Amino acid sequence: MGVTMKNRPASTFAPLRTRDFRVLWAGQSVSLFGDRVFPIALATLLLTSGRGASGLGLVLAARSVALVAVVLPAGVLADRVRRTHVMFAANLLCLGGVAGLALGRYPVSVGLACVCGAAVGAGEGIFTPAFSAVVPQVLPDEDMQSGNALMSLSSQTAMIAGPALGGLLVALGSLRSAFLIDGATFVVSCACLAAIRVERPEPTGEGMSLRVAAGGFAEVAKRPWVSAVMLMSCVQMVFASATWTLLLPVIARTRLDGTPAYSALLVTFGAGALLGALAASRWRPSRPGAAALAALLPFGAMLAVMAVSRSVFVIGAATALAGAGLEFFGIAWMTALQRGIPERALARVMSLDYFVSGLLYPIGLAAMGPLASHFGAGAILVLGAAVLAASTLGPMFVPGGLDFADPGPAPGPVDRASVVGSSADG
Repeated sequence: MGVTMKNRPASTFAPLRTRDFRVLWAGQSVSLFGDRVFPIALATLLLTSGRGASGLGLVLAARSVALVAVVLPAGVLADRVRRTHVMFAANLLCLGGVAGLALGRYPVSVGLACVCGAAVGAGEGIFTPAFSAVVPQVLPDEDMQSGNALMSLSSQTAMIAGPALGGLLVALGSLRSAFLIDGATFVVSCACLAAIRVERPEPTGEGMSLRVAAGGFAEVAKRPWVSAVMLMSCVQMVFASATWTLLLPVIARTRLDGTPAYSALLVTFGAGALLGALAASRWRPSRPGAAALAALLPFGAMLAVMAVSRSVFVIGAATALAGAGLEFFGIAWMTALQRGIPERALARVMSLDYFVSGLLYPIGLAAMGPLASHFGAGAILVLGAAVLAASTLGPMFVPGGLDFADPGPAPGPVDRASVVGSSADG
């Protein structure tokens, strides 16, 4: 009952021929729009309440800690029950966290913001492995990279429109409306998930044991290129991503034009990522690992530019290039895992990827604010740029790293699900 669409040229919109992917894409596109409003509202809520960078860092750290805490068991769960059900429950948890920020008393306490942020982070940690693993269930192999790119196109379109709306709502003094809009998008996503028809993973009788969870580690251990990229991501999340996430709104507020500049830079990042997603939807480099890893380097260049520039236009140009490169890397990496990991263990490997990548991220978020206060934001940004450049080289020297695939003969056939979607056009 699988969908067979072979010998078809790569096309950005080919995945939309599959009914279940169309519904999944529509619901996720709406939800992503709300997700992009959220960081503008959250940062403004904390910074205008006098909580400063340290308060914002604590809330972001709480969100990240919750994500890391649940993501491994969430991967085991998503390999055992229907993945759309897992995603539905995760959306409800995120909705509860956003509702708490929308309906709470202002100025918000750091404690309440941490609780709500943790609820959103836990929801994201439960949702993400299931979502990453459900794509191969609704798309044939040849459409997966285009499908991932199409999801990313929606994400980056939302990255442009969401911060713009968030900035407008903040300017109008309507923070509650921003959080309520985000909450409404989770409701739409739940409705779409309820309409998707995918089969639950085959029961094994093993439940949620540690031995089952270890299956994800075993799949990664067979592939040095996978573990090398995961380790690289862990380092870069601490020194590069956490630095950018925390210091961008601070620099925008102290050196540029405040919230309008912050919104504009997020929009610029989204515009660049949109171009990166378009490139990934069409371009199939002969060495996808080399191309994807090289695409990370502009992110480091952006951090260096942020350290010295006082021009929103210069920082914006660097931000656009960083967004394009990061998005291309993300699509190539996800597609490589979806193609290279057996379907029976895919959610567990995806959850392990998010776990390792985010393991030290909360420490980075909590530490970068005090470090920037002590050493200066510029020094921390330069450090992040240097660490990113150095760590990107590592996976290039690991077998399979330049191709994002196992070198030589494959260790065994990848047992993709026999059912790929319900039909080509519903």
